[in-house]
This record gives sequence, C-alpha cells and structure tokens, in this order.
Amino acid sequence: LQRRRESEDYAIKKMVQTIEQLLDAGCHVMIENPGNSALWQHRYMQKLLTRYGMLWVSGNMCAYNAKGDGGNYLKKETWWLVSHPALADAVSRKCPGNHKHELTMMKNAKIGQVYTEELADAILDAIVQVCVEQGDERFIPPSVSDCKYAWVEDCAEDEWCPPGELVHQVLYLDINRDPET
Repeated sequence: LQRRRESEDYAIKKMVQTIEQLLDAGCHVMIENPGNSALWQHRYMQKLLTRYGMLWVSGNMCAYNAKGDGGNYLKKETWWLVSHPALADAVSRKCPGNHKHELTMMKNAKIGQVYTEELADAILDAIVQVCVEQGDERFIPPSVSDCKYAWVEDCAEDEWCPPGELVHQVLYLDINRDPET
C-alpha cells in the first residue's frame, strides 16, 4: 500500500509540475474529476488552487444533455479545476430541474463517463473566447471581408457562393505557429 501511495504521489507531483509550467507560460488548463476524489485534497493540487488562483467548479451533466440507458437525464455532478473564468462558466451549468433523472449506476455509470457533444461545444466555445480575449495571433475568426469565398450549405467545395451567404463559422488555430499554414 505504501509503494502504491508513493507511486500515486509521484504521478500527481509530475502532473502538477507540468500544469505549473503551462500556467507559468501563460497557458490555460482544465482538470476534471469526481468531487469526492482524493485528488482534490492532495497537497500538490491544493498548491495549484492557492498559488495560481485556479477556480474549482462543478456542473451537472444533465445540463449538457447527458442521458442514461432509459432515455432520462443523468444528473451526474462533475468537478473541474480551471484557470480561466470562461472555462469555469462553460462547465458549471446546473440542472434546470425540469426533467426526470436516472441513477448513474451500472450501465449508466459507463454512459456517464462520456462527454456529450453539448459539453464539448461549451468547452470549445470557451476556448475560442479565451483565445479572442487574449489576442492569440493563431486564432483567426473568419469574416466575409477577408474570405476569398463564402461557403454555404449545399455548395460543393469547387463552387463559388455569393458573398454575404456565410452560414458556417470555421475557426483556424495553428497550434504549431507554422508561418506556412
């Protein structure tokens, strides 16, 4: 048991060191784990909370359209440690209280482990907001004025569509800062 604890302690220490390097470099992070997890009480995780002013928030997965095997919602509470208020807002939606829930047990426990498209969209929207807010030069929002072509539904890739008919927003994020892309 002692060896296992030492191994876990080492893994958490290394994870926190990596997160600290990212935060020191101006990056943002999100960590998700159940609220009752011992991870949150670990001394290295507590250091992140105090030293970096990270936000600890929870959200109900039913607010992100998580549904169980029986078709009802899964209220599963999920906890996050995040480094930016927009990220906190994205993952902290609460149950509106206007629907039935299923227990997150047995088959639903496995189903509840999967992030819904709505949760993924909320996180991506928050990441975009953070990129725009910080003026990240790698984030290039499209506009009709700087697009050679405006693409709409039902237009093939080789067809030109009239300007002003932009339907889909496409985001380009060059994570490698490659000047050729």
